[in-house]
Amino acid sequence: MDINTVIKGSYLGKKIISSFGNVIISTSTFGGINIDKRYVDSINVISEKQDNEGNSVYEIRISFLSDSDEESIIYVDEKIYNILIKTWPQKRKDRLKELLSQDYKIVGYSSYFLGSAFGTSTIIGQSIARMQRQHNILLQKDTNVELVTIIEESIDGKMVERNRMNFVFSPIDN
Repeated sequence: MDINTVIKGSYLGKKIISSFGNVIISTSTFGGINIDKRYVDSINVISEKQDNEGNSVYEIRISFLSDSDEESIIYVDEKIYNILIKTWPQKRKDRLKELLSQDYKIVGYSSYFLGSAFGTSTIIGQSIARMQRQHNILLQKDTNVELVTIIEESIDGKMVERNRMNFVFSPIDN
């Protein structure tokens, strides 16, 4: 299977590219379909595998926003996967649940706050002060370790999800 390619469904055989933080199904030399919330209803990670070099690759089902129930299954590298997860951040929570259901155990956890003190001595400054809360969750199954980092940011006293990051550590062969 070729990485960064549509492997089933609509647009079979077309390449998946990333450009300026966007993921695109390349349909012609200068054209393509953005995989974003304007054209895609949802994404679902079907599986995660390791390629021959030990890099993570993902099979992802894409459901397009159309009347014809178009779907594609793409096979992508970690770079494109991470861009898609930024577009659909709720999938990170799904990934954490999935790992726990696969007998991964939480072996470490840290959480801390970062605050902005700039201008907080005034009433206006206090209303625009921002706080960030970061959670690091370390999971392990056998020799596989995965770190899920969730960053939240408060705006007007409400916690909102700003960004999610994920790092996968593969075992080292001796």
